[in-house]
Amino acid sequence: MIALVRHAQDVESFAEESEWAEAEVLVRLLPDDAPESADRREIYRGVLHTPSGRVSVGDADSEVIHPAHPGWTRIVVTVDAEVPQDDLSPDAIRVDLSPGE
Repeated sequence: MIALVRHAQDVESFAEESEWAEAEVLVRLLPDDAPESADRREIYRGVLHTPSGRVSVGDADSEVIHPAHPGWTRIVVTVDAEVPQDDLSPDAIRVDLSPGE
């Protein structure tokens, strides 16, 4: 699964000041499905086969191994409800991992 977030060079002053854009990916391991929230908008929902009970989250430079549910893990990716529908690279996403099928 690929979740797009803001690219590190996606800032206007990059060429002049070597400033980097930042993106936040919050991963939560939940015992049950997260309740729906009016302040979040779902952008993806699926089930991933996770026989090792782990998922890797990262980019071209680094990765972090997160615990998941052994067997199948339901993945729900959300953004703040204020993020425009046409924003394909938000500054922050939340990835909820709950037991799958």
